[in-house]
Order: sequence, then structure tokens, then C-alpha cells
Amino acid sequence: MESPNLSLLRASDSDRQKIADVIADAYADGRLTADEHSQRLDSVWAAKTLGELEPLVVDLGRPISRPQSSSLQWPGSAASAGTTANTVRSSGNLPATVGDNERAFAILATSRREGEWLVPPHMTMLGVMGSVEWDMRNAIFTSPTIIVDVALTMGSMTLRIPDGVGIEDKTIHILSDVQFKGVVAAQPGAPVIVLQGFLAMGSITIKGSGDKPFIERLGFKAS
Repeated sequence: MESPNLSLLRASDSDRQKIADVIADAYADGRLTADEHSQRLDSVWAAKTLGELEPLVVDLGRPISRPQSSSLQWPGSAASAGTTANTVRSSGNLPATVGDNERAFAILATSRREGEWLVPPHMTMLGVMGSVEWDMRNAIFTSPTIIVDVALTMGSMTLRIPDGVGIEDKTIHILSDVQFKGVVAAQPGAPVIVLQGFLAMGSITIKGSGDKPFIERLGFKAS
């Protein structure tokens, strides 16, 4: 019996995430430029088969199993908490494990995440005349690359990120805007958040530590 051609097999989200992690590691250690990193990630999430994924990392080495200690040495990362990427110990309200995808819906409502929580490799946000607020400053990142699929209509999204975490905006804007407030430059080895999808008459605001209340910008301390 003739063996199947593995390159023709359909790729799963898990397959794509493994390739995205290899590309993120290559970018973090300087083997890829920012443009190359962005272009290859676009190709990863557009790939339909395993054969389309393989050329994206052929010059970087094949995906390998991650060691027990994650390479993400970053405040809020799984490694800094002394845990492994997808088997994080439960602490307070933290679950013991995290799925590959998390979905948030804000339809005529507000959806919030804050405090200590696990940021999965892939997130989906759907907002219709609502608002989504994600505070990642104390979150635990479970992957070097976080893909956020956005579908926002007449709504808003606010994302607070730790200093040094990278963020790339690949969303399509229709009578909409994306603002960066107080975001500092990304640093090597930090997680990268990639926003993709579309905004129609909506807005996304990414806030870093430099975004302070108006009273503090005047030199006073907020109570």
C-alpha cells in the first residue's frame, strides 16, 4: 500500500502554533528581522496544509518539544512564575491548564479580564456595540506568540500590556482606528501579540505603563 503524502494533510491550529513558536524564537534571537517575522506569521495562519508550513521554518530548524522550563523569561510569563507553558499550576483563581483558544463576546455588553490569568496562544474577540477590556499586566503568557482574532463592529477594545511585550496590528480598519498609548519598545525574548481581523466603526487602544492618568501627567499623584 502506498504511503500517504504527509505534505498534503490539512494543518490544524496546533500545527500552525508550533510553526509560529519556531518563528517567534528565531525573531527573538535575531535570526529573523521584524519584517520577516511578520511576513512568515501571515503565511503560517494562511497555510492550509503541512506542506505549506514546512518551507516557513526549513532554514530555522524543525519544531521541537519545548523543555520543561519555558524560554519566556518575562514578567507575567509562565517561566517567570516557575511553571511550564501549558501545564501551569493552579494559583488562586488560575486554572491548572489552558486551552489553545479562548473566546470573548461583548454584544451590547462589556467583557473584562484582569488580575492573574492565563493568556492562551490563540484568542478570539467578537464585539458588537460592546467593549472588551483585557489587562495583561499580571497575566501569564503561555506562548511566545499570541494571535488575537478581532471582529469588532461599533465597539471598543482596550488592551493593557506589560512593558517590553511586542504587539503587531494587522487588522483591517473601516472607519475605525487603533491607538498606542504609553507603549514602550518591544524587547528580545518577550512575547509578541498579533492582532488580526477587522474593525468597523470601532476602536482598539493599546496601553503601556507610560499611559498615566491625566492628574499624574500634571505632576500630581492619583489617589
